[in-house]
Amino acid sequence: MAILGFGRRRPEPGKHIVPPELWNDPENAAFFARIGEKPDDPNNLRVTHDDVARMMEEGRKAVDARIHQLRAKALAEGHDNLHLRALWLLHDNCWNGEAGDFLIYHLGLNPYDEWNTMIVAEDARTASILDIPICTEGIVQHLAKTGQPIILALRDKLRAAHEEVQRTHEFGRFQDICDDTVAKVKRMAQMFGTGLVETYQAWLRKEADSRSTPR
Repeated sequence: MAILGFGRRRPEPGKHIVPPELWNDPENAAFFARIGEKPDDPNNLRVTHDDVARMMEEGRKAVDARIHQLRAKALAEGHDNLHLRALWLLHDNCWNGEAGDFLIYHLGLNPYDEWNTMIVAEDARTASILDIPICTEGIVQHLAKTGQPIILALRDKLRAAHEEVQRTHEFGRFQDICDDTVAKVKRMAQMFGTGLVETYQAWLRKEADSRSTPR
């Protein structure tokens, strides 16, 4: 029933998308029973600003822990003064404005989750020690230009599906479309991450070739 809350995010409404008191009507109750829905089912609860703040904070701490673990391992092996950071594979502009509302409030996604977060080096020394990709400004700009239009296109397709299901009442099919949209978003991030790794590996080969070429 999350479809009933689809659209632009508004100031904090009630926690429930469909108010629990609607279950008091026998006709409504029979309908909800047919589609297997209850007032406090997760898909009848809105994602609130507090939910998002809590989700972001937990995700940020998890990423910080990953970075700390990498630094601690390197330090134990005698390496310090490393320069690394977390990179969102779906760029920041995907998590703000309309695209951000769609990803966070409608799909329930967290930019700090591992599928969207890659730990990258900011210099060649760090990359070599940790064997992680280097992130350049060119890569960041590519991600910024590529991701947002695709996210907004997925939002428009889901919005059209939502309008259709209001007429057909095929709620299960709409949930399948939502799940497929989430999968497509994550596959796109995975594709960006794979590209980043392949670019790094190509750079390593080029460096190795330049060292082995007689001068």
